[in-house]
Amino acid sequence: MTIIDYHRDVFDFLETYRTEHPEANLTYLLRQNNKVGRPRNVYLFSGSDKYISIGLYLPASSNSKTRTIAFCIDYNAATATIKSSRLILVFDDANLSDQQPVYEKIIQKIGIDQFVEFRSKRYELIYKDPDWKNNLLTYLTLHKPIIDEVIRQAGAFETFHVPEKNLEEAIEAANQPVVEEQLVADVNYWVFQGSPAQFHIVKSLEDNALQTWRVSAHAERIKLGDMVILWVTGAQAGCYALLKVTSDVYNGPDEPGEQQYQLTGFAGESTQRVKIEILLNLWNQPVMKEELQNLPAFSGFKGGNQGTNFTATQEQFETIERLSELGKLQGSRRYWKYSPGRQAVHWEEDFREKIITIDFSNYNTGPLDRYSDQVNLDAHLGKVGNASNETWNMILFKDAIIGDVVFANRGRNSVVGIGVVSGPYQYRDNAPYNRHYRAVNWLTDKLWKYTPNLFPGKENLFRIDTFSPTLAGPQIIQAYLNQYPEYQPVFERYGLLKPTTSEATPMLQFDNRYPKNIILYGPPGTGKTYGTVDLAVDIIDGQTNTKHTVNKARFDQLRKEGQIEFVTFHQNYTYEDFVMGLKPDVTAGNLKFEQREGIFYKIAKRARKNFETSLIQKPVASILDFNKAFNKFVKPVKDGSELLIMTEAGDEFHITDYQEKYRAIWVRPLSKKERKYISVQTISEIYRGIKDIDDEGPIYKAIVQLIGQPTIDESEWEPTKLENYVLIIDEINRANMSRVFGELITLLEADKRLGEDNELTVTLPSGEPFSVPPNLYLIGTMNTADKSLALLDIALRRRFEFIYKKPDASLLELAVEPILNNLNRAIRGQHKSADFLVGHAYFIGKDLDQLPGIFNNRVIPLLMEYFNGNAKTVIGVLEKAGVTAVQDDITDQITVSHVG
Repeated sequence: MTIIDYHRDVFDFLETYRTEHPEANLTYLLRQNNKVGRPRNVYLFSGSDKYISIGLYLPASSNSKTRTIAFCIDYNAATATIKSSRLILVFDDANLSDQQPVYEKIIQKIGIDQFVEFRSKRYELIYKDPDWKNNLLTYLTLHKPIIDEVIRQAGAFETFHVPEKNLEEAIEAANQPVVEEQLVADVNYWVFQGSPAQFHIVKSLEDNALQTWRVSAHAERIKLGDMVILWVTGAQAGCYALLKVTSDVYNGPDEPGEQQYQLTGFAGESTQRVKIEILLNLWNQPVMKEELQNLPAFSGFKGGNQGTNFTATQEQFETIERLSELGKLQGSRRYWKYSPGRQAVHWEEDFREKIITIDFSNYNTGPLDRYSDQVNLDAHLGKVGNASNETWNMILFKDAIIGDVVFANRGRNSVVGIGVVSGPYQYRDNAPYNRHYRAVNWLTDKLWKYTPNLFPGKENLFRIDTFSPTLAGPQIIQAYLNQYPEYQPVFERYGLLKPTTSEATPMLQFDNRYPKNIILYGPPGTGKTYGTVDLAVDIIDGQTNTKHTVNKARFDQLRKEGQIEFVTFHQNYTYEDFVMGLKPDVTAGNLKFEQREGIFYKIAKRARKNFETSLIQKPVASILDFNKAFNKFVKPVKDGSELLIMTEAGDEFHITDYQEKYRAIWVRPLSKKERKYISVQTISEIYRGIKDIDDEGPIYKAIVQLIGQPTIDESEWEPTKLENYVLIIDEINRANMSRVFGELITLLEADKRLGEDNELTVTLPSGEPFSVPPNLYLIGTMNTADKSLALLDIALRRRFEFIYKKPDASLLELAVEPILNNLNRAIRGQHKSADFLVGHAYFIGKDLDQLPGIFNNRVIPLLMEYFNGNAKTVIGVLEKAGVTAVQDDITDQITVSHVG
């Protein structure tokens, strides 16, 4: 979502709350003035492109250094998601010293320990929940009542409260129609280019000394507020900063601080120039020419041409900004050295089990994902001030991302295997050692020995530790390949080699990190549905971010774009709902049946289209070109006439009708009464080169020839990238699987899919041939309390791989953790299988005071179901978990009175 979308979402959230809770007397501040490119009915609140600031009380200022009580939402433009939420109190305005006691009392009442003092009289409460809505609700229900009470006690209601009349007037302005022109700022984009032989550009950026830039072209157009890509030429060509023009063009010399960086005689010379502000300084992490030159946005980019000032585009500017942010967040694919024990004694076991493990059982760490960084881990282990190489290894092991490359080593100069990380960090608390592990697809297992100094400056290839970075990763892969060339196809398939130019049809790069069909199974509340979000995004994008909130935003975007679909099965779900079938439709009292496409059919169709289009190695006409040509061709039919067409064999047909709703034209042979329909979609695919004209029959060929072939500009053609698609089936075991999947169950197997060696096709009830494309993944969730894995349809079990999701009490507050563990031990003590445990999701983020409500409303009903309504057994189970519960002698209702 863009920051504009979040402005509107926040506004809608506040207005909904204001409507539903009039007793809260909620008012707030909206943006008061239009700015260039930031109209008040689009950018509803104060802020910038990086944050939204909601003024909650008066007085307030757009300058947070003065005075304000505001709820601030921080936005990450690189990932288009919210990073964090904060309650901010600032009161350093000398003119409002009489109000300072009110601010101080608010902080005292909420709790000084809740705030961080960033400087004198600026306090911030940083909310922990990743969801801004939950945080805003926390403010409204917990913190706002405290603030209101302090203000009333101080007799300052009129001073601080935003009048409702003011808010209503601002809302009226906010609800005005958004005029498209309002969103287009009067901003030009430029390339300012310099040569390192004439000016120490990088050094001036490093010293933050660059203040102006010479203008030798476009002086009449460059103006205050324009945006700039600062381009450095030479061997390390690239963008080293993004700038903003802060003055109109004027005549003048370099600023005094700039002159020392001049390498020519221009120092002190008066020339046309503008003042600049450095928005993004990339001196130590530039976006290089090689990263940009093949991107569509940089077709025709003028950086590197002869000159100083060139035009650029907003897309080019924003692409560089996005690449720089992503580079900071995740970097490129990383390469790791991993030691499978001394002299690789555990290598065969690791290779067989497809894992990497680290021991450190002498450290009582528990799961490493409890710790945000090495400092946090060292503090837990009492190593503050004495950073450990071992804890560094642990954090690196935890933070390695799926897709990273691992070299299993023996000694400092031998590789025993190369693999790709294929699974998230996991922890086995019942293992005696090697509790920390990751799944890895091992690609090779042949010994390769490094010749010292094979790579310049490297006497030894690896460090003496368990898990650490290896900077020479690509060189190692190439050297390994030189000795074992038979691994080239494997390395290419996993994208470990730079692609080579070839006239032959390229091999499709299928993602083999995950099986095609997966079921996450386990007892209730173990995060199965929650986990499908991260898994689906990883399958489509690769693991670009480990934060669930970021993945959820990307998940929602992919759903809108049609790459992810979500469905929940139930007992009445059928093949007709899932694939295709006839559904009754009553219109004007008439019953008729229409063919409806199910969710599986729709996403399979989209995935197949992407798969087939990615195979095309020649440019095709666009769908817009086709629509224009087809509408011209079919216009006489729309106007009531019939079109005569003739095939190459001399057979004549009439086009009698065009039904836009069904995208079909009706064709009747000249000598017969019956007619048949012709698919406009197929005509479009022939016209655009996706399907061969000779494969679809003489009528299609005749129609396409009448429509006429387009003129294609091959210089603008870009091949289609093969994308993955994901269908999530929640509660997959609640439907009759044989009934829902029907004959398609066989087609789900990887080797039976479209394009595979054993490809199978079935005929749907509509008569359409159908096969499952190889880029479609199915993720199911299964609650084992509803149905044991053993009771699943055998055909289904053979075609899905199962990932167990267990209760993880380590994710809970320390005081809550033993309660869940004891509860589950008590359930097992009643001879219940692990299918009937209680998951951690019920207790996430809850403290002891909140547990009675959780038990009463969620856990006890579940336990009553588990134990067939036997209240005595349920109360006994609760007692063993440290939960005191009693049964009402009239209603039989079990109520928890105390926990812990």
